[in-house]
Amino acid sequence: MCDRRVVAWSFVLLLCLGCGKDQAPDAVVALVLSPKTIALGPKEQYQMAATVLLANGDTLSGAQLFWTTNNHAVATVDDSGLVTARGVGSVEVHATMYAPEITGAATVVATDVLQNVIVYTTRQYGPRNELGAVRPDGTGRRRVTEGQDGYETPAISPDGRRIAFVRQGAGIYVMSSEGTGAVPLVFRTIGDAAPAWSPDGSRIAFKSDYYAPAAPYGRIFVVNVDGTGLRLVSPDSTDATADDAAPAWSPDGTRIVFTRNGTLHVVNADGTGFTALPNPDGAASPSWSPDGTRIAFQSADGHIFVANADGSNAVQVTRISGFSETAPRWSPDSRRIVFARATAGSDLLIINADGTGEVRLSTGNAATDASPSWSPLP
Repeated sequence: MCDRRVVAWSFVLLLCLGCGKDQAPDAVVALVLSPKTIALGPKEQYQMAATVLLANGDTLSGAQLFWTTNNHAVATVDDSGLVTARGVGSVEVHATMYAPEITGAATVVATDVLQNVIVYTTRQYGPRNELGAVRPDGTGRRRVTEGQDGYETPAISPDGRRIAFVRQGAGIYVMSSEGTGAVPLVFRTIGDAAPAWSPDGSRIAFKSDYYAPAAPYGRIFVVNVDGTGLRLVSPDSTDATADDAAPAWSPDGTRIVFTRNGTLHVVNADGTGFTALPNPDGAASPSWSPDGTRIAFQSADGHIFVANADGSNAVQVTRISGFSETAPRWSPDSRRIVFARATAGSDLLIINADGTGEVRLSTGNAATDASPSWSPLP
């Protein structure tokens, strides 16, 4: 746990006890900051609450508080107590009330780990896709990237410290969890798409164009995260139009599920064992559950389905008619699925794997949120 540098808040209450037994009932005795424990990731914000307690047990409303930190490079706080993580390290945050003077102090440890968060593409910040992040309960929404560079299909690394993504027409890139330091990983063709991390974080599978005799068609490739070892994984076909897309790893890292011409297939990570799965409803954007037992996918008619890992017993999960639903991704505990639904724009939603409890994550009437990636760390 220590190597993940999980964010922890430790609150210190400074009590004003000078009046002793003669203390007036309306004397201020404490400034309490809450909650006592909170976890914040890169660039994450949290609204702190402060309560001024009186000697008689009542609270004082409307008190003017002055908020400060002792290291703005790690975290900042505004006049309302909204704290923003800016870097990695430890910092003290203080709220002070004057007349009488009393202070509440908090210790903040900032982390660079994306944990219990969903990263997604959005045009909320401009005409081209940027990356945003939000917690599964809808809190902690923030912007991850800057610069309007055109980000597509983000994928959070298993350790939560990196994001792989597609830069439009320029290949696969990897950057830090803070959305900075993007470096190119591989660029085969302008058709490079859908990066997927191996469970041990050492390799990335992706779709790229493969020039068959008739025309370029998609194939699945794997590359090491240092850019070496590029190799073709999905086999060639006697059908010159065979088109592969959307790879996803099994949780043990031995197999990759993907689609070929709209049906599910699996192949061993070394390129052997190519097998078609039963898939009468068609498929796109498969996602292997972290417990290894199921595969979620988009059907040909635009609904989210869940099947056993061998393709059997496919069950429709979403049932809203008239909208196309894409990019299902599992929660770390294999109980929920986040996906995108094309409405007036594009919404992110979360649903239980049994089809119950659907909740909208996007905000506004015409959101542009898509391509979610649920952090592997809960």
